[in-house]
Amino acid sequence: MLSDRPLDVLTASVTATGTEGWVSAQDQLAGLSANAAHRTVHSSRAGLLKDASPTSASVHATTELITPVRIQVPLPGR
Repeated sequence: MLSDRPLDVLTASVTATGTEGWVSAQDQLAGLSANAAHRTVHSSRAGLLKDASPTSASVHATTELITPVRIQVPLPGR
């Protein structure tokens, strides 16, 4: 368990709709922390790293984690 460590789980929409049980598995992953967010991004899995808009969502999620990790506070909006 991650206790209350910040965790942001991004799920690609193509994987979410094309893989049975994937969203549930990602929800379980987010459930490892009491300080987690789970977002679905309109993209393929590879697109989260290669395509402009989904990549910006990945960068935003990572950037959003920096301050909470450094000073041990909840994720924004939690």
